Amino acid sequence: MVLVSSSHIDAVDWDEGVLTVVFHDGGKYEYSDVPEGIYREMLAAPSVGQFFRQNVKGAFAYQKIA
Repeated sequence: MVLVSSSHIDAVDWDEGVLTVVFHDGGKYEYSDVPEGIYREMLAAPSVGQFFRQNVKGAFAYQKIA
């Protein structure tokens, strides 16, 4: 897990196409079939939360895991 500076997201991780996102409220979600490039761009984005909303949310299948 990589801790990030965001008003809504605590940490993100990527492993073999699965992007894991941990939110401040304790929710933990796995997004399927996410290219590694999206993960790397998210980490480099000026706003991790904005990047997530624009490029991940609604674009990939997900499941809540915690």
